[in-house]
Amino acid sequence: GMFFLKLRMKETGQIVYFNYKHKHSFPFIVVGYFEKTKKEYENKDFVLRGVNWEGSEPILNVSNGVAANIVSGSNWTCSDVTIDDKYGDFSLVLSDSTNQKILFPVDRVNQTKFIFDKKDADDYKKKYGDELWLVILKGEVKVGMTKEMAMLSWGKPKKVNVASYGDQWVYGSKYLYFDENGVLTSWN
Repeated sequence: GMFFLKLRMKETGQIVYFNYKHKHSFPFIVVGYFEKTKKEYENKDFVLRGVNWEGSEPILNVSNGVAANIVSGSNWTCSDVTIDDKYGDFSLVLSDSTNQKILFPVDRVNQTKFIFDKKDADDYKKKYGDELWLVILKGEVKVGMTKEMAMLSWGKPKKVNVASYGDQWVYGSKYLYFDENGVLTSWN
């Protein structure tokens, strides 16, 4: 369907209609949603995995325009929310202890492929230990991992083949093999 937004200029009362076909091409954020999101995330701490969510483009430090150095397991704090000039994404402004500032899309905040809430990250680190947590953050796997650890590291498999001697998790051309107790035995 086609959508229209009725806009009225405060000063003149002039009305314009903005039409758009797709939600993703809608270049506006409702003020209430903007303020609610800012309140929810401002001063909240995160742990980044060091995975580039922009694909081949470098993630830029918005303070100086150069590529940011995002270390796996580094701590970042949300200082603000904004609309990214480049992609038009509604984004968190994240800063680290070295005063780097990067933009992180709000719609990816719950995707552990890129980011963890600091409290959750601390809980996982405590549960699995420093060494295994770092393996998970780097998106790697290790023999002896549980299915939960593998899911955090590689994400949800595209397909699971179940057998009496254990499961095979399929990730395109990569596979994880678990024994009957759900412990990772090998991968390829």
